[in-house]
Amino acid sequence: MIKGNQRRSYNFDENSFEQKIIELVGDLHMGEGLEYKFLQYEITFCQAERSLIEESRKYLNEYFEDPENEQESLMYYQDPEHETRAFPLLPALRSAYFIAVHSAFENVWTDICDLYRLYFSKTFIPALNNKYFETINTEERKGRIKIFIDDIIKKYQLLFDYNYIRNSFAHNKPIGEYFHSIVSLINQNKIQHIKILSVDKVEFEITSLQFVVDYCKIIIEFICEIAEYSHNNLKISS
Repeated sequence: MIKGNQRRSYNFDENSFEQKIIELVGDLHMGEGLEYKFLQYEITFCQAERSLIEESRKYLNEYFEDPENEQESLMYYQDPEHETRAFPLLPALRSAYFIAVHSAFENVWTDICDLYRLYFSKTFIPALNNKYFETINTEERKGRIKIFIDDIIKKYQLLFDYNYIRNSFAHNKPIGEYFHSIVSLINQNKIQHIKILSVDKVEFEITSLQFVVDYCKIIIEFICEIAEYSHNNLKISS
């Protein structure tokens, strides 16, 4: 569960660029912003998962109570993957949760870029990808966001890895050169609650909603650090 009170409070100027970013993150207690939206997603998808499991188990219990299905029941429970087979809609539900969260993040990322243009009449990072630096075509702009690039983006490289995984779900899109990097992260438990279904087809399966909850936490930390680094290092203000 997302815990809003674990996030530090900020004392930015009321109309500053940094404060506007924090306002995008929002406040759980006020029921607004991205963090609140993530919490609502979490509650909704957790309830949906519980309902799906309960209904499936009810059906299976009734089915296996029939003596004619006793042998099938034994085979079912001896299968280490029996829960996956019993609840075939769970992976689709978890993928939908992941895609919904990522879409909300993309919208807020666009808002952050729009804020930068509004405050400074300049284009901010055009897309959430690791080749953005090539699109920055003036020395002034390169210098202005150098700290952001070196410290924030590299620190949150994991966001890009989640993005590649998301593309494999949303667009059935192979992630090519990034696949082995993601496999390494999974093996190191840096990305958890997901398994590799096929190396050849580059297919994943989310095994728990906690995978998406972890992603939400990283997103919120990332956006808050944009504001902190802007305030402390880039000196971006109104």
